[in-house]
Amino acid sequence: MKKVTTCVFFLFTISLAVFAQKSPPDNIIQRIEEFAKKPTSTKAPKTSLGDLLAKLKDAQKKGDSAVAFSNAKAIVQLANKHKSFELDAVSNASLAYAYAFGGKNSIKAFELMNQAIAKAGKRQRKDIQGYLYHELAHLQNDFKNDDAIKSFLKAHELFLEINKNTAAARSLYQAGILQYGSDLGLDIKIKTFREVIKLGGDSLHHRNIINSHTAIAMMRIGEKKYNEAEKELSKAMEISVEKKDSAWIGILSGNFAQIYEVKKEYDKALKYLKVDLHLSKKHKERGSVILVYTSIGDIYFAKKKYKLSQAYYDSSVVHSKVDYYRNIGKKDIFYPGLLRAYRGLAKLNAAKKKFEQAYEYRTLAGVMRDTLNRRRLRSKVNQIQSAYNLDKKQKEVLLLTKENDLKEATIQRQNLFNIAVGIGLFLVLALAIVLYRSVQIRKKKNSLLKEQQNEIMTQNEELFQQQEEILAQQEFVENQNKELSRKNLMINQSINSAQLIQEAILPYESKLNSLLKDYFIFYRPKDIVSGDFYWLNKIEHKTILIAADCTGHGVPGAFMSLISNTLFDKIVRVWGITEASEILKKAQSEIRILLRQQELGYANGMDVCLVVMEDTPQGQVKVQFAGAKRPLYYIKNGESTLQEVKGTRMSIGGRERKDRPSFTQTELLLDKGSILYLGSDGYADQNNQKRKAFAVKNLKLLLEKISAQPMSEQKQLLNETLDAHMKGTEQRDDIMLIGVKLS
Repeated sequence: MKKVTTCVFFLFTISLAVFAQKSPPDNIIQRIEEFAKKPTSTKAPKTSLGDLLAKLKDAQKKGDSAVAFSNAKAIVQLANKHKSFELDAVSNASLAYAYAFGGKNSIKAFELMNQAIAKAGKRQRKDIQGYLYHELAHLQNDFKNDDAIKSFLKAHELFLEINKNTAAARSLYQAGILQYGSDLGLDIKIKTFREVIKLGGDSLHHRNIINSHTAIAMMRIGEKKYNEAEKELSKAMEISVEKKDSAWIGILSGNFAQIYEVKKEYDKALKYLKVDLHLSKKHKERGSVILVYTSIGDIYFAKKKYKLSQAYYDSSVVHSKVDYYRNIGKKDIFYPGLLRAYRGLAKLNAAKKKFEQAYEYRTLAGVMRDTLNRRRLRSKVNQIQSAYNLDKKQKEVLLLTKENDLKEATIQRQNLFNIAVGIGLFLVLALAIVLYRSVQIRKKKNSLLKEQQNEIMTQNEELFQQQEEILAQQEFVENQNKELSRKNLMINQSINSAQLIQEAILPYESKLNSLLKDYFIFYRPKDIVSGDFYWLNKIEHKTILIAADCTGHGVPGAFMSLISNTLFDKIVRVWGITEASEILKKAQSEIRILLRQQELGYANGMDVCLVVMEDTPQGQVKVQFAGAKRPLYYIKNGESTLQEVKGTRMSIGGRERKDRPSFTQTELLLDKGSILYLGSDGYADQNNQKRKAFAVKNLKLLLEKISAQPMSEQKQLLNETLDAHMKGTEQRDDIMLIGVKLS
């Protein structure tokens, strides 16, 4: 079920939004100055301080580093002007935010906050201490510091002592959020959220109370105490309904469904899931819609209603691939949804004893799992690399500063030495009587220089230690790179395994040799696996050869090629259709049905060049050709001119339209020794370093030029010509070109 992760997400996001619900004012300095002009009372703390700190933090986080430090400087000037202790605390916090968000210096930020906390402690201002501890905890959490929970608990303790229960509940709630994912015992976590509910009452934001009940429920589910979990969710649902909070009504409906599914009360689970689905669609929460589809599919599978289960799994797959709420027709894949949907379809097909389809979906689920793992790994490596780069930059700045200080000290020492010598010579020449005094002055200067030399040596030692630390950091990053390489190797091994599966469906060499005899196949995928494929079979006296270019390349294209290869097997070998145009017409209608294109609006499909070859009694070969946006090239025996038969200007796939042409076929009667060329558009579309494509015209000239050579040499010449053209550039698409000499 999706709701455990969804609940944790809301525990973090809603808590932050509640503490500072209003957006910061346009001019934060003006707001703070207005705050400073209010009458000060030592008996009653200013209740607006916490809100002001939250707004200030938001403003500092949104501005760039220059704006952040400028704000901090202006607030320090206001503090000096108004002599306000509250404003002094705000100025410390502002500078801390500037170092944290502008300078990325967490150590300095923590130091400034602790200084402000210490000042408030000396004045026994527990209200200000509480607000500052609360903000310090947020900073510590931003920088992944483990002391964040302690700081939130300290703020809670201080607020309790001065009877500020709402503020105390807020801080305790934040501590509970951080404890939720920690190793603390469940009793401690549950006790924390119970106290939040008790302290918050009607004054704390209703979502904090809802979230607290929900967190307790999730922990009870983990303990398999479903009745207690149901009670907590019921309390949360009552508040959500009272506040008309439809977002939380949807979330809680999903959580209720989770309980009832475990208890095998499937009708109740479906009731709540459909409420969740309706509200998720209303709020356009695409990820939630997708996961609810898979959850409903799981319920219908458990009830053995396989058709309904199939429908919801299919809906999850469709919505995972395209974002309908954006209406821009752009691919936006939701990988967690695809993973769960493919797993569901795998177990569904296994239950229906469709083991081949079950294996295919299990394989697709494995690919989705590997994709998610690869994305998580990439994100983690990027975080490590960013941290390393930041630390390295700080060390470089510090090293440059030390070097400049060293240079200035050396120049100063040289200047002092020159002055001392000049003064000495002047005194020797002018006044011999003051010689003794000048000697003493020189001794003093030399002593000072010696001290400076000792100081410089000490600074050099510090620089050496810093260099050692930098080397240690470099070693750490190298180890991380090794780990990344290992993970990358595992991913490549998975894709290579997929390549073996794809190669297995292509016609094997003995079959090619038997049916085509004299031929070549130039086949170069862009990304290991390919969207281009070729298909060959002989039905009675007819040899059918297909070269297809599916939508996309790499893994998406390979999926399409697997589907299309299976479809041609079905059309020709099962249904016995051998007419070229009829094969394409049948493929057109089946692809639309298989991919639900009329309903969903997908245009995925393929471009095809298809030939049917049959020997005639007169010793010639009758060639039937039909094409979907791909032509057939041929050279007659004894001639050198390349001729072209164009295919129908329509791909296989897409919605049915009245104005679309139907596939036509052309019949050729060729002598043996004639050559047919068919393939995808990859060769002609490949660009060079100047971004200029090889072009169809040049491909035709090349085929005419090499047509007299043996077929194996033609393939070698095609390979060498393409390598020379694309030297220094990446391959942009899958490439396939097939040549067959009729025999």
